[in-house]
Amino acid sequence: MAHAIKALLTRHDGNYQRKFGVRYPVTTKDCALAKRLLALYSAEQLAGWDDRFFEMDDAFIKQSGYGFSVFSACLPKVIVAAHRQTARVVVTEEEYAHAQRVQAQKQEEAKTVVQELAAEYYRTHPWVTREK
Repeated sequence: MAHAIKALLTRHDGNYQRKFGVRYPVTTKDCALAKRLLALYSAEQLAGWDDRFFEMDDAFIKQSGYGFSVFSACLPKVIVAAHRQTARVVVTEEEYAHAQRVQAQKQEEAKTVVQELAAEYYRTHPWVTREK
């Protein structure tokens, strides 16, 4: 466990150095938070989320100084942001064009069905007049 705590805090320190050019001042509180987080999540998950934490354009995180305690406190927000980022679907231009054609075809088919239903309705209900 001590190795995983050190690895996580070293990762945070590396991200901090890349962003600000100085070492992150690790505290004993950070060690306790890392231990608690490692009991809940894998080291790989936390490493990825720590990377995402430093990429986030969030006013609170920026104002709070990107500390490890801020990472811990904002972890749900970081997880959601990371999920949104990985949940994006990338399609080629051809796939997009095909999807557009299929959608247009389905709209035309629906329009035809509505017209047929309306014609049937007016045929079976001759007392109803069509509005133009």
